[in-house]
Amino acid sequence: MTRLFTKIKMKYRAISLTENFKLKLEKQTNDEPIIWFITPKLFNEKPFCGEISHSTFQLSLNSFLPENKVVSIKGNFKKQNENEFLVEFNIGISRFAKIWNIAVIIFVFVFFNFIIYKNEGHIEWIPNIAILSIVIFGFLMLQLLINRVKSRFIKKLNLKNVEKLD
Repeated sequence: MTRLFTKIKMKYRAISLTENFKLKLEKQTNDEPIIWFITPKLFNEKPFCGEISHSTFQLSLNSFLPENKVVSIKGNFKKQNENEFLVEFNIGISRFAKIWNIAVIIFVFVFFNFIIYKNEGHIEWIPNIAILSIVIFGFLMLQLLINRVKSRFIKKLNLKNVEKLD
């Protein structure tokens, strides 16, 4: 199962045709609130929140919903020439989200099987298939969220020649 979670992280390389990529990134980013699940989204049309340093960044969606915070964008940028920056970034779920998802899946599986075994005296397959279906649906929804964050990042920062790295 851990191997499945590591496949969720994707690495990309792109070109930004701008004079100052860091300034453009800062215009699209809020500072990360200390307690993000209590602090509401700052409604100023900035799609991302996070940290930006001299040549690196770590972002997530600027959203109040915790589901949108599990996807992070980490990367770096460097100047190629006068009007061009090379941007390399990873999009994936955070380490905490990986651990949390694995723990919840294991807990739910063990808990439901224990309850079923206690009541029925044997383990039923149908509830296990239902749990597996919910897990697969969750992975699909997570992949859709990652694709949404990626397309929003590329669109808002006007990145060109985006290529997936392996």
